Amino acid sequence: MTRFALAAFVAAAALVACGGKSEAELTASGKELLAKDDLPGAIIQFKNAIQKQPKSAQARLMLGIALFESGDPVSAVVEFGKAQELQVPDEQVLPTLARAMLLMGDEKKLLAQWGTTRLKDAEAAADLATSIASAHLRRSDKDSARQSIASALQLLPVYLPATLVKARLLAAEGDFDGALALLDQAKAPGDARDGVLRGEVLWHGKKDTAAALESFKRALAANPKAVGAHTSIIAMLIEQNKIDESKAHFDRLKKAAPNHPDTLFFEAQFAYASQDYKTTREITDRLLMAMPEHPRVLELAGATDYRQKRYIEAEGYFARALKSAPSLLVPRQLLAQTYLRTNQPAKAVEILLPVVEGKSPDGTSLALVGEAWLQAGDTQKSDAAFARASQLAPNDHRVRTAAAMAQMTQGRSAGAVAQLELIAAEDKGPRADIALISARLKHNDIAGALQAIDGLEKKTPERPIAHYLRGRVLLLKRDIPGATQAFEAALGKDPNYFPAVASLAEIELNAGKPEAARMRFKALIKAQPKHYQAMLALADVGMRTGATREEVLTQLRSAVKANASEPMPHLVLIGQLLTYDAKAALNAAREASAALPNNFEIMEALGRSQLAAENAEQALSTFTKLAALQPTSPHYQVRVAEALLANKDADGARRALRRALQIKPDLISAKRTLVSMAMNEKRPQDALVIVREMQKHSPEDPVVHTLEGDVQASLKNWDAATAAYRTAMAMHKT
Repeated sequence: MTRFALAAFVAAAALVACGGKSEAELTASGKELLAKDDLPGAIIQFKNAIQKQPKSAQARLMLGIALFESGDPVSAVVEFGKAQELQVPDEQVLPTLARAMLLMGDEKKLLAQWGTTRLKDAEAAADLATSIASAHLRRSDKDSARQSIASALQLLPVYLPATLVKARLLAAEGDFDGALALLDQAKAPGDARDGVLRGEVLWHGKKDTAAALESFKRALAANPKAVGAHTSIIAMLIEQNKIDESKAHFDRLKKAAPNHPDTLFFEAQFAYASQDYKTTREITDRLLMAMPEHPRVLELAGATDYRQKRYIEAEGYFARALKSAPSLLVPRQLLAQTYLRTNQPAKAVEILLPVVEGKSPDGTSLALVGEAWLQAGDTQKSDAAFARASQLAPNDHRVRTAAAMAQMTQGRSAGAVAQLELIAAEDKGPRADIALISARLKHNDIAGALQAIDGLEKKTPERPIAHYLRGRVLLLKRDIPGATQAFEAALGKDPNYFPAVASLAEIELNAGKPEAARMRFKALIKAQPKHYQAMLALADVGMRTGATREEVLTQLRSAVKANASEPMPHLVLIGQLLTYDAKAALNAAREASAALPNNFEIMEALGRSQLAAENAEQALSTFTKLAALQPTSPHYQVRVAEALLANKDADGARRALRRALQIKPDLISAKRTLVSMAMNEKRPQDALVIVREMQKHSPEDPVVHTLEGDVQASLKNWDAATAAYRTAMAMHKT
């Protein structure tokens, strides 16, 4: 069909749609369809009326109402705005507009624009006051919520929506019996809203999941399109780990309200659970365009970036979520974890202080504070935080496991192992078992590790992880047949389980069977064409078995092309190019930086590539930005020093290295650079002083003894140099 024919077809279709009816007739028809709950038909009629008369105030208003009822609050708000421009009275617009803004999570804007508005019509005023109360309640302003509810009930003493918000306020204050009693007094058991709220109180307050589920089902019987009932049932099934059932019920929700924000949010959550982070971000981006400050959407967007190690972006989303809803605990804990992953323990403690020093501290937050103090080097405060966490959550196996692992980090292995054994025996989940296996292996207790793996297998009979771990332990025993059998068993549970595929390929490579190893990775790539780990492994096999440089690079570039949003393929390609072609490495690093801006690893690779390509000033700019983004990371200060040295600024480099040592006094890389600088400046005695300090901090590190050998050799102290090299060789024969 040509462009002109298509235009004619569209025009004809529009004429058919409008027919000969007037704007008033189309609006009246839309109202009839809306009354019959035919929302798609009503929306079409109202749009046809607007096409006839764009300034039809009633058509704009009714289209907004129909869009809101269909679960599209964003479009509804747009139409309500146009209706207001056309002078539709506030009594007709504001009640539904306020509810649409609530659905979008825009409580702050709702309160700012309409929080003090008083309408003349009693029913409209009570409706608006109820929405204002809900907005206050969501922002944890219970006193203001209480005042708004009182205003609504003063206008309409038996107004059910206000009574429901009042019951929700009682539940928020912990008076669950009072909330249920108020719902009983309202005498609205056939109302879906009553059923949803009653179910939430029974579920979260009374911990009666069976009764809650029945209440949600009654709500759906009253209104099959009750989104709140659908979402509560899905959330309950997820909590009970009934994932297949939750997905089946989600399909019902999607049919009932395909464009509702809650539907999209759950779709994003399921994508996140499946590690489909690309889809998750596509949906959260779409939601945030319409509701940019919705805390739960911000939380999910941040969690997605956190999982992909995009810590700067994650930090921004979590901070925005807390700004919108300071009382939310999960984004606060996730922000603390982000600070821990980026070596900012002081910020992690600071963000959790309102919780751990508040009226209701929780074990998870205290455990995170304990981890932060441990990272900061204050074992006394760390122990105190973990002790409080264990007291507050004696049955929380995650908290107890974290406390045991902290003991392990501090060198108290015996107590940690004993604690992990107790937790593993009690906990139905695998977390403590995996930690116990790790602890056993750390002490070379092969038999104990295998025993712990047996326990893990009983808990995870359908998963490959226990078989895989058994294979790794058997490799330590040099039991190749046993390890092979274990890895094959893991693939029996999941044919595409990469760790087992890689382990079997390694065994085949060591046995001189490179083609068998290649075939394993090719089979995995055929099953999952974007599996970048398999692509990188295939390139590695090529490097180890004599493939040409171009063949290896072709494979690496394929991995990058198929997975542009994953940092690892970029990093491997850049690392490979850095060995022989600095210009090509720099081009690859620039492409990676464009695809993944502000990713720390990519930024560092860019800086290294700039140094290798002799773009010292650009490298200094890149590393300085990294150091500013991560002010508590000594590693990036060392990188700054390297760039300053390349710019022939030795004094600046020394200052950067001192900053690194202020953060971490025993940082080997910083001291090694200082030794190198002293040697280049013909100051071997100063270099020797630094080496002696390094030996005090790290007497078992062969690197520091090798450095001493280098310094002594420069001084022609041959006996001392030989002794230092022999000490290093005794520690690590290389």
